[in-house]
Amino acid sequence: MYKIDTYAQGINSLSTKGGCWTLKRGNGEGSIYKTRRGRWIAALSIGHDADTGKPRRKTKTCRTKTDAIAALDSLKLAFAGGLSLSANKIMLIDYIGTYVDTYKRGYCRQSTLSNYNLYVKKIKSLPLCNMALIKITPSDVQAALNGIGATTIRMRVLALLRAAARQAVVDRLIPADFCAGCRASSTTAKADKIKVLSDVDVARLLDAVKNDKPLDIAARLMLYTGMRVGECLALMWTDIDGDVLTINKTISGRGDSMTVAPPKNGKPRRVSLPRKLLADIRAYQHWQRCEIMRQRDTYCDSSIIVTYDGRICPPNIVAARLKMIGATVGITITPHMLRHTHATRLFAAGVTPKDIQERLGHARLSTTMDIYTHYIDSLDSRISSQIDAYYI
Repeated sequence: MYKIDTYAQGINSLSTKGGCWTLKRGNGEGSIYKTRRGRWIAALSIGHDADTGKPRRKTKTCRTKTDAIAALDSLKLAFAGGLSLSANKIMLIDYIGTYVDTYKRGYCRQSTLSNYNLYVKKIKSLPLCNMALIKITPSDVQAALNGIGATTIRMRVLALLRAAARQAVVDRLIPADFCAGCRASSTTAKADKIKVLSDVDVARLLDAVKNDKPLDIAARLMLYTGMRVGECLALMWTDIDGDVLTINKTISGRGDSMTVAPPKNGKPRRVSLPRKLLADIRAYQHWQRCEIMRQRDTYCDSSIIVTYDGRICPPNIVAARLKMIGATVGITITPHMLRHTHATRLFAAGVTPKDIQERLGHARLSTTMDIYTHYIDSLDSRISSQIDAYYI
């Protein structure tokens, strides 16, 4: 005879069956029993076979009663709790593809969808891509992420995996998020990794691009209005009314896949143009009109920033040109660095964070403060002077 402690409340009776003790519970609650060989079995009824009508049961063999209790709880969570019985047959890569097609296509820009497809391809190269959803653990995900070299790709892949895992929980395919606790990068703040151009760097950049008229005016627009590169390239002459610029669209993609869509936060915004920038824009407009006369048949005269042959300029061309010119003057430059520089300079000039948020077109003020403003050493001495003013 085997001594058995009470398993939990709700036990209906103790019985012997086939020479072993059984903890009998109500329907759907499962049971635990010990075999003659000393093994504990957790068993759960999960319904009846559609063809034969016979009961279907899931069992798990354990070494101890404690393990069997935990196993029964796991079985109830996976099967009696309403989770899909086919979750152990759905592979991660299949669900990821379905997730992107169902929840992302039609709800994000084409360029963003293209990026998702790139991350899906990256996931296909990971060891866990052919694992069943219900068998994936956070340690499996973390080990796969550690094998990805580029930090940015790791972060994007983890974001996609986490979003899909949370949806799988909602779909009752898995009991919990298998990305819980996973990390893709160090705890270093993103803002600390983003560079801001100094006054000397800005002067060197503008001097280097002064002979490239379209690139020069594009750099000045991003630097002195804080526009994103796609928003800058989507500007048309009709968007300028006096000294006010209306930003109501953005360009993404490259080549034949370029698309025009609303701004990132979906809302148009109006930006006041500095007097000197407005003068440079008018001078550029005069230069462009001369170009239109030379290339009347092919020139796109409605857009502000175009290539030398008059076509709409894709964002990757501007980024490549800035990178090349930056290398010639010994500085690293990206279009987004000009936006960061603009925000940081406004912050240093004492502009309120709310006004900076509106100018940059951020949906949340926290984005402006946490990412787009950077500590400036000169501000510290200004703070000291202000303290002196009220020091007693």
